[in-house]
Amino acid sequence: PEATEQNEIIETLELSQDFIKRLRIRQLLPQIKDVSAALPLEEEVSDQGSDTGTDDSLDHFDFGLIINKLPNLVEVSIAYGVRNCGMNFEWSLFEFTQKDCCLLAKAVKACTHLQVLRLQRCQIEDEKARLIISNLLYHPGLKVLDLSHNRIGDKTGRAVGKLLAGNKVLEEVNLCDNAIRAEGASAIAFSLKKNSTLKILNLKLNRIGDEGGRNICQALMKSSTLLTIDLSSNGLGEHMAASLAEVLSHNQ
Repeated sequence: PEATEQNEIIETLELSQDFIKRLRIRQLLPQIKDVSAALPLEEEVSDQGSDTGTDDSLDHFDFGLIINKLPNLVEVSIAYGVRNCGMNFEWSLFEFTQKDCCLLAKAVKACTHLQVLRLQRCQIEDEKARLIISNLLYHPGLKVLDLSHNRIGDKTGRAVGKLLAGNKVLEEVNLCDNAIRAEGASAIAFSLKKNSTLKILNLKLNRIGDEGGRNICQALMKSSTLLTIDLSSNGLGEHMAASLAEVLSHNQ
């Protein structure tokens, strides 16, 4: 960030845009005004890091500058964070800011040929997740939405329910390792009864409990397209066994 001129990126895209189908970014540094203060190589060690964080939010790269210039792009996978930061740890290095969210949501909405969106381990909370989903409600091509390993809860669960109710192409939703409880799971379950495209739903490592689990099971009785669902590590009790057994006996 702030070390590469936008003109250089645009010139590179003019040569390669027709050949780029997937954009996979495993780590993303925020804008660093002092380039010399960037993270060192993995083998280097510094004793000037901080584990207390900072109050200053640091925005990341605006992907709208490149996503809309890639006519064959089908997948965007971004991790807003830093790998192997070592002693240079700062909370700001792992923050998905409001500006980041707005810019990415706008870019994804405009990219109508996008099929896969993965935002794993980005510290995304409900407000930002709902903003992203609101821009995907009528997306004509999105088939996979992955918001796993974030900090989303019931408000996002309701947003996903609305997405499933209106979207006609979505095939996979991954919400693994979040904080969705019974209310959010129930909203998703309600939409599952109406949805006719979803094939894979991952709710592993949430907190839906027996109430959310029962509502999901009731929805599965009416779903004709869902092939795979993961409800493990959700605090489901013994009473869920009967509901699951009924679903299995009904499954054809």
